[in-house]
Amino acid sequence: MRTPIKVMKYAFHFIKQREQSREHQSQSLANTARVGMGTFFCTSEPDRIERYCLPKCSVPPLAPVTAAADAYENGEFSRSPDLGNVSSAVNNGLTCIQQRIPRAFPTSGYRPQEYQNHLREVWDKWQLLKNDSSAACATTKLNVKNEFIQHRMVHQPGLTSRHSSGNAVDISGVPEAVADTTAAACSMSRPVSNDHVHYEPH
Repeated sequence: MRTPIKVMKYAFHFIKQREQSREHQSQSLANTARVGMGTFFCTSEPDRIERYCLPKCSVPPLAPVTAAADAYENGEFSRSPDLGNVSSAVNNGLTCIQQRIPRAFPTSGYRPQEYQNHLREVWDKWQLLKNDSSAACATTKLNVKNEFIQHRMVHQPGLTSRHSSGNAVDISGVPEAVADTTAAACSMSRPVSNDHVHYEPH
C-alpha cells in the first residue's frame, strides 16, 4: 500500500512529465512554423516542402499559349504577318504606302484576341517582375523577360485591338517626318499616339 507521501511524489512526477511533453510539442510546432507556413506540412518530405513550405512567387507564370494563338507565337505568322485576314481597306492602304515608301514593310496584321491577351499578359507581368530579385520569382521572371524581348515591346498592348478585327496593320520603315502625310494620302491614319507603326484605314 502506497503512503500519502509516495502518492504525492508519483502525482508530481506524472504532472511534470506531462508538462515537459507539452512543452516539447509546442517547441516542435514553433520550429515547424519557422520552416514555412506555420502548419504541420513543413516536414522532411520533399513533396510537402515543395508544395507548402518553399517561398512562392507572387506573380504566376505566363498562361500557356492557346491553340488559336500558337500560329502567331510559334508558327507561320510568327515569321510574317497575317495579311489574309485583314480588310481590303487595310491591304489597299498598305499597298499604297509601300508604293510611296518602297522600304516600308508590315510587321503585324491580323491577330486573334487570344494572342492579344498573351501580349498584354507579357507586358503586365514584366512590369511586375523587372525589379524583382527574389529567388522565388527567378524562373518566372526569366521566362517573361524572354517573351518581352522576343516581342520587342515598347508600349502596353490594349485589352482589345483593331488588329483582332482585321482593321489595323503595323508598318515599319516609314520616316517619321512623312508618316502622317503618307498615311493620309493612302486613306490611312495613325490614331494611337504611343504606337507610331500602327495604321488604320479612315
